[in-house]
Amino acid sequence: MFDDDMILARKEPEQRRQDAFARLFASVILAVFAASVAEALIRSFSGPDYSDAMRNLASGLRSGVFAGVLMLQPVDAVIERHSISRMLACFSSGFLLGLALQFFILTPSEGAGAAILAYFVLCLVIGAVWLIGYISAVITTWLGLPLPGDIWRAALQKLRKPRVSDPDQSDQAP
Repeated sequence: MFDDDMILARKEPEQRRQDAFARLFASVILAVFAASVAEALIRSFSGPDYSDAMRNLASGLRSGVFAGVLMLQPVDAVIERHSISRMLACFSSGFLLGLALQFFILTPSEGAGAAILAYFVLCLVIGAVWLIGYISAVITTWLGLPLPGDIWRAALQKLRKPRVSDPDQSDQAP
């Protein structure tokens, strides 16, 4: 059912991945580790005067890093060979989502020390975001429309592409 070739093999269009849960579990473990390291760095640089503002900043940073790494899915990104721009977009959107959820929802209601609750809520929200993306991809494929990611990539490519006019064409009158 599970062999070494399956981990490194690229997914065929109609093939279902058997190791998706293992990849997700490894990404959650990496996200918890990265969030713990981020909070430890903030605590070590803050010194002995660890105030409430610093505790709120550390909890926001912890939740942001956790959500960013979870949204990035680093194990899946490495195996599937995602582009750097896609990985940066996933991490930054997850980081901002984690910061917003921590500062605007979790800290006012539960306090800055509710790390387990923050991780649980962030896992649910990011799972919902990925589920909505999957459902929209299935529906657009079923309807014969381009995938939402393809639309965004085409729009960004259109914005990045410099418009160079031909100097010979500009001199001629119509």
